[in-house]
Amino acid sequence: MTFDVYIVGQIVRDINYLSKVDSRVQTFGGTAFYSGVTYNSLGLTTAVHTSFDVHDKPLLANYGFDKEIVLFNQEGSTTTEFNNYYSEKSKNVRFQKMKFNGFPVDGELRNSKIYHFGPLLSGDIAMNVYLALKQLPGIKIIDVQGLVRQVRKDNVVWQSNKDVRKILSNFNMIKCDQAELNCITNSTNHNKSIDQLMQCGIEEIIVTNGSHGSVIYSKSEGELNIPSFKPNRFKDTTGCGDTFTAIYAYSRLRDYPIYEAGLLASAGASLKIENIGPLSTSIEHIKEKIEKHYKQRSLQLIA
Repeated sequence: MTFDVYIVGQIVRDINYLSKVDSRVQTFGGTAFYSGVTYNSLGLTTAVHTSFDVHDKPLLANYGFDKEIVLFNQEGSTTTEFNNYYSEKSKNVRFQKMKFNGFPVDGELRNSKIYHFGPLLSGDIAMNVYLALKQLPGIKIIDVQGLVRQVRKDNVVWQSNKDVRKILSNFNMIKCDQAELNCITNSTNHNKSIDQLMQCGIEEIIVTNGSHGSVIYSKSEGELNIPSFKPNRFKDTTGCGDTFTAIYAYSRLRDYPIYEAGLLASAGASLKIENIGPLSTSIEHIKEKIEKHYKQRSLQLIA
């Protein structure tokens, strides 16, 4: 069987401390969780290659896992736990603690049109899984956040993975923020950083900047500035990056041009902020968000 999308990464237990009002909110998390739900809601045949405690499976079934979403799980795993502490002043600012399960995602990759990798820290996906991607066709996209994270005494600290270039050379698209870009390239020279990644074979580089929007650097089209979309209410930013990346990859698979794919991804991330938990939506709903934002302006999106 060939899947539309094959996600590789840990499904974790997220404990989010959002504010004094919301206090402690526990849910599942990780790229595999947030992007998996979004891809499935957009109508893609979705598989997740992950590592978590099998006893959590009944709870995940509420989100479509092991039903519409096919699960390939690492036998004998426990579930990695993330504690996210958000600033009272800005929910884009957080510090984290983590209890890693010690079971890196490993095993054979199945055939797919999109391969979406979501490492959460260095070493949580086995190197041989990255290397197996090299010869496979399709969209190969990675969120680099886990390549700049290490865990020391349960605290998450920033440190670039020593094999970062070896890992990134297997992908044709990446998503990062500015700080992550600086870290993975060991440079604060923005143009130099972009050039480094292009030389690794990456064709589309997404650099997000929260409410300030994002910039996509393309080998074929150059620099494209993508606006952000204001959410109707502000509930939870956890998983926004995963949502953005999933909608972008979906849009590119469906032959949306780069700029339009960026708009859809940005609008979808805004919808995610409006609720706690993963975004389950349709492409039509995302387009409505864009149309309301631009009001009377005619935005030509591929049907």
